[in-house]
Amino acid sequence: IEEGQGNLSSATQRLEQVLRQAPAFAEGHGNLANMYMRLGQYTRAEAALPKAMALRPDWPQVHNNLANALKLQNRIADAEAHY
Repeated sequence: IEEGQGNLSSATQRLEQVLRQAPAFAEGHGNLANMYMRLGQYTRAEAALPKAMALRPDWPQVHNNLANALKLQNRIADAEAHY
């Protein structure tokens, strides 16, 4: 809801709180990484995505998102491994 209201930073903080209480919520880690990407926090997105991949290894979008986060950090060779 907060994200839809344009308060992405606040929504990100709330999702971080949720994940501290429910660390096995794969989609939450994936969503958190997407929020970090929208905030331009690519290293934080990169850190959140492996958590989602470990919980849901069959989720191809997470690999693509990790590749994008790496690419935006000019780590092209690392990114290619995830596309």
